[in-house]
Amino acid sequence: MKKCKILNLVLIVTLFPAMSWASNIYSLDTVDMPTANTMLKGMYNFTLKVYEGGGIATRGWVSFANTFMIGTSFNLENVVGRGEVKGREPKLIARLRFINESQGLPAFALGYEPQGYGVFDEAIGEYSTKPIGLYVVATKTVSFFEGFQYTVGAGNRNVFKDFQASKNLDVFLGGTLSLTNELAVLGEYDDIFKDTNNLNFGVRFAFSSNLTLEVDFKNLTKGLQD
Repeated sequence: MKKCKILNLVLIVTLFPAMSWASNIYSLDTVDMPTANTMLKGMYNFTLKVYEGGGIATRGWVSFANTFMIGTSFNLENVVGRGEVKGREPKLIARLRFINESQGLPAFALGYEPQGYGVFDEAIGEYSTKPIGLYVVATKTVSFFEGFQYTVGAGNRNVFKDFQASKNLDVFLGGTLSLTNELAVLGEYDDIFKDTNNLNFGVRFAFSSNLTLEVDFKNLTKGLQD
């Protein structure tokens, strides 16, 4: 049995104006999967993900409205340790929340994130963590327990190419459990209906309203299956 890997050390920085701690705890994603959450107009978000092999994935968001964000992502390999530092072209990312959360309905968002990260396999042209691509997602805070927020969504990993549902359709679910204003645990289940299904888990701590540190444990189901 192979051991699961701790792939990510994630630093989340949110800039002017400051978010509440609770908003920062929920953030814009669970581990890798997106939520329907967006930032208030005029806010900025910058994320660094440190992964295996000394690589760093960066992502920056700018919110142009309370329901619309746009940004870019960039991946660098071998930043730490030996080997040539390799960077690949930055990708445009976007998210639009088209239905706000209400008492009876979750929030719904449409997004586009074509940037994968992790070890890049030159033979197949893919990262170890595949991009979510074009996606639709629903997110809801549980009414009787406000510390828990869950997300369900689906994405097309192979945007603008020959789409094959059996290969490219990604169905996922995730949740964030806020234990305090500063501490939350995260979980997500990815590629649910495939042999490549995968369980990720994370712990997120907000040092302030503008700075959050997260440690993610990934590939849990793969470790059990191997």
